[in-house]
Amino acid sequence: MAGVRGKSGRLKKNIFSRAYRISLNAWDADLLPFFTELEKLPADRRSVVLLAAIRDGSSAGKLAITHSETRKTSQAIDAIMSTFDQE
Repeated sequence: MAGVRGKSGRLKKNIFSRAYRISLNAWDADLLPFFTELEKLPADRRSVVLLAAIRDGSSAGKLAITHSETRKTSQAIDAIMSTFDQE
């Protein structure tokens, strides 16, 4: 549809849509400037900037998830081994 804004002829389909609420605590103070600037942007630009930040930090997030799973696994193994040590 020529001349109609947002109707470029391209089929636009979201493959994922989710809303999250973010609360920053004192230990997250270093992120406050980012979120303050993010709020000033128009919604479409905000999404682009937020997704870019997530792309840049996704490997660090995956590492944090892996680290916590490893810690939990380690604790479980230690608990199992301690029961054998007592016998």
